[in-house]
Amino acid sequence: MNPPKFGPIYLALLLFSILFLLPERFFAFLVTDQALIKISSSPELDRFKNVMLQEKAFRQEGVLPFYGSSTLGFINPYHPSQVFTPNQFTPYLVNYAAVTNIFHAMNVAALGDTLEHKKVVILLDTSDFANRNKPDPNVLNNLFSKLQAYRMLYNDTIGPDVKKRAAARLLTIEKAKNDWLLASLLKETAGEEELPLLQWWKKPLGFLEMKLLEKQDVVKMASLIWHNKAPMPGNKPDPDWKALRLKAEQEAEKESNNNPYGIVNATYTKEVEKKLDTWKGSWNPGNNFPWETAEYGDLQILLDELKAFHADPIFVLIPRKGEWSDYIGFTKKYRNLLYAKIRGRVTAAGYQVIDYSDRDYDKYFLRDQYHLGKPGWVTVEEGILNEYRHTRH
Repeated sequence: MNPPKFGPIYLALLLFSILFLLPERFFAFLVTDQALIKISSSPELDRFKNVMLQEKAFRQEGVLPFYGSSTLGFINPYHPSQVFTPNQFTPYLVNYAAVTNIFHAMNVAALGDTLEHKKVVILLDTSDFANRNKPDPNVLNNLFSKLQAYRMLYNDTIGPDVKKRAAARLLTIEKAKNDWLLASLLKETAGEEELPLLQWWKKPLGFLEMKLLEKQDVVKMASLIWHNKAPMPGNKPDPDWKALRLKAEQEAEKESNNNPYGIVNATYTKEVEKKLDTWKGSWNPGNNFPWETAEYGDLQILLDELKAFHADPIFVLIPRKGEWSDYIGFTKKYRNLLYAKIRGRVTAAGYQVIDYSDRDYDKYFLRDQYHLGKPGWVTVEEGILNEYRHTRH
């Protein structure tokens, strides 16, 4: 009887161990720079949450991350992904519908030193800061990334106080709270409970799970690249901003001609017109406006992380739609208080803000109550390009 041959088994285990222990950056060569440019504005949720893809992209010269939410999802000829080409920069969209600052903070925490001295655009959506309603738990669960949470926990560059606040915030998300291992580590970090001595193994086990999730992320990255069929953009000269803005305004006027507020026709007909009387004067500031909503705390976490990683953010303050806001009772007085509070948090952290709050009466700056319109994008893009080139390292 021949003795069993363990050689192939040992070889397989050796290969697995090597692949498991290799840092994820080792696999970066699998993704070309051209592939990253082509996928930079694709709308998949997996792309939004994929850490390895962003690490590879953000290390590339000329890639400018854009952090935002649904306003980045309206793709048209005036959108950054269509206006800018690689000879200016490649906008890499980090966005999805209903994304708020806690998810941007987790994204930044997961990327770590990838963002060192890296320029990033962060769109400040004023509607999120004025919203006291609790978000839909299903939306939070959908946007949550366990890998990003683990990377935050095991990132030594982030200070303990920032981690404490971030961990406490993540524990309000059911998907994090119901994960027994992750939740236990988050509770310890948040100061909600101590990890018993006999459970010392949870920290290395969490680290092991993070490494497994990173390898899964590499596989998802390869799949996203493989299935993306977007064409490679060609280089174009800088836009003639004056001509582009005029064209955008003319188009916006035609698309918003059934109402006095500059809201696109389809949105006004479907979501506004039938409830117009209900909307009138419906906004009530109550006491202590602007309210200290959770979004301010999440913004502070994001600001603290950007500072820890020595990132170079370009903050852009997006206004409310003025005439519509006046109609519902959210008057200029209250809007100015809101703008000032958001701007104050950013400047207190040592960062500047490209502030478009004085454009809230520009009829077509926003396409509806919340999202940038075509003329608005042209104005914002010109400001971003000037800032990008003016302070570029």
